[in-house]
Amino acid sequence: MATQQRPFHLVVFGASGFTGQFVTEEVAREQVSPERSSRLPWAVAGRSREKLQRVLERAAVKLGRPTLSSEDQ
Repeated sequence: MATQQRPFHLVVFGASGFTGQFVTEEVAREQVSPERSSRLPWAVAGRSREKLQRVLERAAVKLGRPTLSSEDQ
């Protein structure tokens, strides 16, 4: 395993699927919570960039935010 630092600590693979959408929303909810003092670098992954973008947009709407931060993409 490489010793170099990885840009993300968590990657949600299959984020555009049913379970992946749920996991993405929950991770986003935890990361935007005002009680959190530190942020976990995370990303979403899947076969379709367009579907992933829609998942992130839906999660942002559910959380009452205009968008999710760029590190979530």
